Amino acid sequence: MSGGKQGLLPRKRLPDVDDDDDFDVLFELYLASVKHPKRSRMKRVIPAKFEMSWMTKHNYTDCGIFLMRHMETYKGQDVGDWDVNLKDEDEDSDDQQVQLDDLRRKYVTKMLTSDLNNLKASVYSYLPKYDELPLDKKMEMDTDKHFDRMQTRIAFLD
Repeated sequence: MSGGKQGLLPRKRLPDVDDDDDFDVLFELYLASVKHPKRSRMKRVIPAKFEMSWMTKHNYTDCGIFLMRHMETYKGQDVGDWDVNLKDEDEDSDDQQVQLDDLRRKYVTKMLTSDLNNLKASVYSYLPKYDELPLDKKMEMDTDKHFDRMQTRIAFLD
């Protein structure tokens, strides 16, 4: 690796997605790129888009949280019987965002304390220091400035 920005994973530039119909084209391109054996069969499948009450129009940052919640709650049942237990997006309330923030904390905690995390011991080594912090400092740590710092780091990978 010499100079320049290096990403963690090799990336291919894909066409911009303008509407829902482009997603099946992108999926087709992906299957072709990995030389999937059922690629030609998947071309004939007609994708269905489900309308879910918890879908959002203004939230562009929590797709990972939604994905993890979907994986956590979907057990093969009909979509109409699927209880994901997410509040609906409501411009007059931040109930859904509060719920998503709670889920984010839950998932981050599970990942950081998982036996699969090679840095688990390091994470646990910081807990006594965190416990000693006054409540106002702990609350200060849960602010947008941390989100902004994370966004800056992620932008570096692009």
